[in-house]
Amino acid sequence: MTTPTPDQWAAVIDAAGDDPSVGAVASALAEADTVGLAAAEAAVESALADGVLTETDAGLFGAVEVAARDGDGETNGDCETADTPDTADDETADTDTAASTWAEVDWHTTETGVYPVAWAERRQWMGHTSGEKQPFAPWGDRDAPADCDDHPTTAAECHCDARWKWGYTGHYTTLDDAREWAEKHPKLAGLTYLLLDDDPHAFVDGDDVRCPETGDIHPAFTEALERLGVSYADVSVSGSGIHVVYEGDLPKRVNQVVKDVDTEPWGANDDPPTVEIYDHKHVCVATGQKITDTPTTVRQWDSDGLETLLDGWGELPDDPVSAERSDQFDAEEYDATATSADETATDVRDVFAAIDRLNARHVAEDTICDEWLEPRTGENRCFRPTWARSDYTGTAVYCDRDKFVDTGNRNGYGGPVCMAAIDCPDLTVTDRDCPGAVDGETWWRAVDHLRNLGYDLPEFEPNPEPADRLESTGDDEEDEIREFLADVIRG
Repeated sequence: MTTPTPDQWAAVIDAAGDDPSVGAVASALAEADTVGLAAAEAAVESALADGVLTETDAGLFGAVEVAARDGDGETNGDCETADTPDTADDETADTDTAASTWAEVDWHTTETGVYPVAWAERRQWMGHTSGEKQPFAPWGDRDAPADCDDHPTTAAECHCDARWKWGYTGHYTTLDDAREWAEKHPKLAGLTYLLLDDDPHAFVDGDDVRCPETGDIHPAFTEALERLGVSYADVSVSGSGIHVVYEGDLPKRVNQVVKDVDTEPWGANDDPPTVEIYDHKHVCVATGQKITDTPTTVRQWDSDGLETLLDGWGELPDDPVSAERSDQFDAEEYDATATSADETATDVRDVFAAIDRLNARHVAEDTICDEWLEPRTGENRCFRPTWARSDYTGTAVYCDRDKFVDTGNRNGYGGPVCMAAIDCPDLTVTDRDCPGAVDGETWWRAVDHLRNLGYDLPEFEPNPEPADRLESTGDDEEDEIREFLADVIRG
């Protein structure tokens, strides 16, 4: 349970009624923070002992209130709040005093409460809980018509709480409102920015690349960032990671990037450092703990530098068909001709469109999910995969509507075709291999396995017209699609 701040205690006491007793405050805290009453009572007693709360003679059993604080925000009891060294309070502002290269950045000096200007201007914010940092909108309507991944309906019709559905844009709010709620609501431990598919921004998440004790950054991470250029950066909640926000898109055929940059832990971390890059729908934890030498603006990344980086990492697929290519396919812009298993497709995009219609959670149940685990709220549902021990109860592996993701050391991820490839008895693909190994003939055999499991996917028979005779249409995008289809036909 996260220790409430004075403002959060004030909100709990207000919810407990007039002149609330210790028991009433504990009950209100237990309800707000969804913890046991004993834990809530212990938290109240601890706050009283630390001087954060005081008890007066008001009411029949005495009343609890927040201790008076001086102008610096410190309580007048024995508990003092010291400023973090090398940290200065600030508000979101557009400044241009940033370093020009990452080699010039002092990673040890930060500013608090400073968020990327481009994100601050958007109404795409929610709070998040402690621990697994689940997005949560306590200001929202629990019965809002948010799509429910656990039931074929919306939260308005089932028992699920819509406030946990981060895909529901009706609960998004402004940065200022989210900050105010995070300061006062006991269940919230911080803020999340919801990156959407049509955002012009990309999110680079360096996990375990920063030593939480010294603040030193892994050289492989800074080397990668040098290829992209300097932009807004903040320190993660744990202090062991770095987030960098850019404007830009990943190359076509690259859905996301997850790359280990070392095999050994860096500094005082327990796990090896990993770099993740997203440019589509993603939950981005935003701490506002900005690296002082970085700008508040979100800058365009160096696209050529990105291509070089990803090529060096082996993240640029070049096979005619692959998990990455099918995941990147935009089904909304395509009208399929063949749509069911009893039809034959002559255009591979019909197969892509059929795969796009699949719910990854349903496929996971038939392939790689041994058991669904708690927590079950939100868009991401955790599960014990078939490759884990029978006593595994962690939360590192989850599945949303599109794909499974392993956020632990194995780092695999992928959509329905990857799950089928892992499950297919005729293939030797493991979760660690995904999505990179699922291409060419492996991809087609995984699609066949999905069809054998009962999923409605059309058979594919390419048009017999020789691919070499495809002529230019004069439209670059159409020509690229035609060349891609030609690659498929050639095999």
